[in-house]
Amino acid sequence: MEVFKAGTALLAFLFIWIKGGSSFVLEQNCGTRTPSEFAPKIKNGADTSVFANPWMVKINSERPCGGSLLTSRYVLTAAHCIFNSNMSVSLGEYEIQNPGKHCFLNGKCVPTAYKLNVDKKFVHRDFYNSKNDIALLRLESEVEFSDFVKPICLIVKNNFSFMPLSFNITGWGITKEEKLSRILQIATVGYLHKSLCNQKWEEMRLDGSQLCAGDLKQGNDSCAGDSGGPLSSSITLADGSVRAFQFGIISKGSHFCSGVGIYTNVEHFRDWIVDVIRKN
Repeated sequence: MEVFKAGTALLAFLFIWIKGGSSFVLEQNCGTRTPSEFAPKIKNGADTSVFANPWMVKINSERPCGGSLLTSRYVLTAAHCIFNSNMSVSLGEYEIQNPGKHCFLNGKCVPTAYKLNVDKKFVHRDFYNSKNDIALLRLESEVEFSDFVKPICLIVKNNFSFMPLSFNITGWGITKEEKLSRILQIATVGYLHKSLCNQKWEEMRLDGSQLCAGDLKQGNDSCAGDSGGPLSSSITLADGSVRAFQFGIISKGSHFCSGVGIYTNVEHFRDWIVDVIRKN
């Protein structure tokens, strides 16, 4: 896929699609954030605001993983995060050592998170060795959207004719201190040519179902515990508003988390995602 910046005309069309109804996105009011003067600032590009990623989901299972809320009932994640045992998700989570609530800088504490059980799991039938590494989790009941819990945008008709040059990755995975993060982390990575990932993992060749992304200068990367989380980008629409769209799923990286990672290409699996949700 060619890499270039989105033009004004494309963004105008995108805005029309969203205004016209949810036939082009899974949720009409997706990808929005709630601003707050009491939200903590990003520290050294690491800690994210409690309001910044309301679609972020913490998956409670045998392996620490993340996911993204697509609709009021479905969470998108990586296939390698799915196990046969009972699974649940935490929505609106931020500080995992102080679960369920958040205290702002003004001292006010509010409930933000709650858990829901997963009642059905859908793993891509061709998943094998990081290929087709995608899964959907159906929640036992519908999610109630709030300032802390909102879905991310996913285009379900027509292709993006551009690939952003930079993305955000979020998760509670291993940090440079080599331990799981207490607070939801965010980092910026760039789109990389597939040849870089092919050189790093000679045993597997990336195809159209995968993306290569990372940061070769500063070493920003996803790490253990971040699997299943979204690779997203904020798109400025024609009316000046900004919405977050998901382009990938954190799938595979090096043991040392050295700045180059493999991500499932969400656009490639768009029809599969829509088909699963419509049938179930």
